[in-house]
This record gives sequence, C-alpha cells and structure tokens, in this order.
Amino acid sequence: MKAEKRILITGAGIAGPVCAYWLNKYGFCVVIAEKAGDFRDGGQNIDIKGPGRHVIELMELAEKIDAKNTLERGQKYLDAAGEVIAVLPKGGFGTLTNDFEILRGEFARMLYDATKNTANTALAPPSPPSRKMARAYRSASTTAQSRITS
Repeated sequence: MKAEKRILITGAGIAGPVCAYWLNKYGFCVVIAEKAGDFRDGGQNIDIKGPGRHVIELMELAEKIDAKNTLERGQKYLDAAGEVIAVLPKGGFGTLTNDFEILRGEFARMLYDATKNTANTALAPPSPPSRKMARAYRSASTTAQSRITS
C-alpha cells in the first residue's frame, strides 16, 4: 500500500503558497493554515529578482506580476537645501528599485490564488487547533487527490 504524502504548511503569506504550489506539483496533498482569520493583504513593495524571478516565471505568474508593477522610476537623494545630490534610476547599480516590483499584498494574493485550487486552505487560527483546520488536514488527501485527477 502506497503511503499518502500529506504536508501541513503554516502561513498563507508569500512562502506558504509557493511551497504548496511546488509540493502539489510533486504529488503531495497540501494544507495551508493561516494564523489570521482572513487573508492579509498589507505590506510594502517587494522586488523580485534573481532566483525569485525564475521561480515566478516557472509558476507562469510573470505577466500578472508585471501588470501590477509599482511603476517606481528610481530614487533621488536630496541635501538639506532640497538640491538633488544623487540619482539612482530603476534597475541601476546601487538602486533599491527593480524592474520587477509589486506591492506585497498584491503579490501574496496572486500566489494564494495560484494555489487555492490545488491546496486545501484553512484561514483559521492554528492555536488552539481549530476544527476547520483539523478537518482540512484530515480531508487533504481526498480533496487534493480529487483536484489532481479532475
């Protein structure tokens, strides 16, 4: 008899849904539990570059993220008199602004949406263990399996 591979991930922010996405691709039945009772969509800009950008491209989310780009153009540093003393254009050396930049909440929502049909998600406090989360974990194998095969 083949053992079921079930995984419980705590956190539906950035890393949780990405892990769920890839674990599901490799045959795991995944449950994501989130401490917050609701989706958390706040936060500041996130620059996606290097290996992160490669992962986003493999997840086929690059175009969606690019469409939500913050459109930041770079940085200017001013002295006490308000005169420009340095300009760092987007993507330039030393700049904190990247060509592939998105608000944290929008990014988290895209990742969550990319996994909500493959991972069983319980947006309920894990401590004390909620019944909703416990049910989600117990049913993960049958729910995820039906999603994989349908």
